[in-house]
Amino acid sequence: FLVRLEPKAVIAYHNHPMEWEVHAVTSGSGHCVCGGENKAYLPGTTALMPMGIEHEVRAGADGLTLLAFFSAAH
Repeated sequence: FLVRLEPKAVIAYHNHPMEWEVHAVTSGSGHCVCGGENKAYLPGTTALMPMGIEHEVRAGADGLTLLAFFSAAH
């Protein structure tokens, strides 16, 4: 999925109990809090969210665009 966040937009804390999620940042800036760790999101950043782990994404002042990939647990 292509995800575009407006400046300062937030995807509130949530989890995916049966899926892993991978983010690949393509433009803009922001950060993700995943499992209590704060990770800067800049172009080229890739992040993995294990299934069931709470995470939140916050766009910076310039917005944030990322690709989100999901993989079901087998």
